[in-house]
Amino acid sequence: AKARAAAAAAAPAAKRAKPAPKPLEAAEVRAVLEAAGGRMKTKDLLVQFKKRLKEHPENKDRIRAILKQIADVVEEAGGARVLVLKR
Repeated sequence: AKARAAAAAAAPAAKRAKPAPKPLEAAEVRAVLEAAGGRMKTKDLLVQFKKRLKEHPENKDRIRAILKQIADVVEEAGGARVLVLKR
């Protein structure tokens, strides 16, 4: 009976435990850009990863480095700047 009570008490704590946030991978960022046709506003891309950027502050530096590797910033005619996937 004591073991069952201890297991029942531990179960709610296990449900509340959040998994450790995982670092962003270049493949994930590339997949989001590809799904958008290879062009996307920076703000729209960051919205996709907003939660993970807040949970894991190192992801801010990671996404910056990833974007430098896989995308160029291009200014459109209206002055808007967009990310364009490198080929």
